[in-house]
Amino acid sequence: MSWSADPPPFDSKEFSIGLTVPSQKVQETNHSIYVYLDGANASSRGGIVFKDSLASESKTKHFCDQLVKDRTATRAFEFGSLELTDDESSLGAAAKQFGQIVVSVMAVAEYSLVPETPALSVFAEDYRIHESTKKGLVHCVKLGREKPLCGVIRRHWQPIEWKQVCRFVFKYRHIAILEADGIAPPQVKEPSASDASSLRSPVPTSSGAAPGEGRKSLGKRKATVVEEHDDKTLDEDIALLEARLSALKDRRASKRLKQESNDIVIPQQGNRKRTFVPSFAVAWNILSSS
Repeated sequence: MSWSADPPPFDSKEFSIGLTVPSQKVQETNHSIYVYLDGANASSRGGIVFKDSLASESKTKHFCDQLVKDRTATRAFEFGSLELTDDESSLGAAAKQFGQIVVSVMAVAEYSLVPETPALSVFAEDYRIHESTKKGLVHCVKLGREKPLCGVIRRHWQPIEWKQVCRFVFKYRHIAILEADGIAPPQVKEPSASDASSLRSPVPTSSGAAPGEGRKSLGKRKATVVEEHDDKTLDEDIALLEARLSALKDRRASKRLKQESNDIVIPQQGNRKRTFVPSFAVAWNILSSS
C-alpha cells in the first residue's frame, strides 16, 4: 500500500493512492478496490484486479481522480484547506470524516456484466467545518479542475459474492499536528544567511544617543517587518497554532486516560516484548498471508 503527494504545505497539490495485490492473492480470486475520501465514496477507474491463476507478479493499481460527467471527464484528487465557519448549520459537517482516507479491498468470487451504466458517486464539495468541531483539522480532499477523458468506458462489472479482505485507514494531518502528537520528529530550522549575519554583526548604538534610543529604533524595525506579512499568511499561522494547541490538548487527555487505566491489574504471561505495528501493516499481513 502506498500513496504519494508533495510535502506540506500541500494546498492544491494533487496526490495518488497505490495498492499492490500480491501474486499469490491474484492467483486465488478477483479483487475490487474502493477508495473513500473524507467519508465520500470515490468513483475511480481501474478498481478491479481479475483472477489470474498463472500470475507470477503482483498487480498494482493507482487511483488519482474522480469520474464526472457520465464518465467523459475526470477531476484530480487534491489536498486543500478547510474553511472554518461559525454557522450552526455546518455542525453536521463532522460526519464527512475530514482528514481521513480509507481504502477497502474486497475478494470477489465472480462478476456479472451490467448492461446499463451505473450512476457515479456524488462528491459533495462542501469544505466548511464548524470552529467547535475542528479538532486539529486543517486540510481536506478536494477535486481539481475538469479534464476530458480520452476514450469511453464501455464495460461495467457488478461484483457477486464478495467479502472484505482488509481495510486501510490514513489520517492525514499537517506536519505541526504530527510533531505535536510525537508521530513526526520536530523540524530543525537552519539559520538563514540574514540571521547569521545579524548574529555576527550586532546593531551599533551611537555614543551620543539617549539611553534606550537604540532599542526604540530596533523595535520600529521589527514592527516594519511584521507589517509586511499579508492577512492570508497571518490567518494560516493562526490556524496552524490553533490546530497544534487542539492536538496537544487531545494528547494530554489521552495521557490522563492511560494513567487512570494503570490502576487495572492485568495478569502477565511471561516477559513478552510489545512491538508497535501500524494498522496498515496488519492489514498488509492479512492480505499477503491469509
